[in-house]
Amino acid sequence: MNRAAALRSHLQTGKSICPFAKTCSLEITAPSTDIRADRAAVLHGMMTFAASRGNALVLLAPADGDFTAVTAWAREAFLELMICCSRINHPTVSITEIENHVERTVRPMLESQEIRPHLALHARPLMTICMAPVYPTTHPRYAPHTILVITWSDDVRGVQDTKAASKIREIMVKTHGCVYDANELVLPLPTTTGSDTSD
Repeated sequence: MNRAAALRSHLQTGKSICPFAKTCSLEITAPSTDIRADRAAVLHGMMTFAASRGNALVLLAPADGDFTAVTAWAREAFLELMICCSRINHPTVSITEIENHVERTVRPMLESQEIRPHLALHARPLMTICMAPVYPTTHPRYAPHTILVITWSDDVRGVQDTKAASKIREIMVKTHGCVYDANELVLPLPTTTGSDTSD
């Protein structure tokens, strides 16, 4: 099974504990190791995603790595998504101007971890999270391959009062000792060793 098929199976057959993942329409884009060179593919995926509701855009990393590699890829992918969102939201602004703004303003925010930048399309906020095989299989952020998942914040809020959301919060406390900020791009690895780490 290829990476995209394995990922789609994981999310849509209910192996992910997120109830939204099982039912939403997925737009999967798989950029190469040079994500900036694949901007056209990322932009196309973002535009397809922007045309619908109740869906998710998934950026699939070209390879999986350790936690440091996953974090670095997630940040670069997020910055490219920020450029693509800006292109859609502000089509008259030059790409050079957008790139300069992202490098000068957004990159330092991602690296500081004090201010969290967020994506938005047409003034609607997006939730962007990284999932990866570096997390235990029972962790809410586990996926068989490294991905960024981009969803409409309104859609995620729609499932927050469900039993599934309560289960996710219970797992947060079990693996991290607290209910962490679910909007965090990349979560630290769990501090406990009681989670299942087998495949």
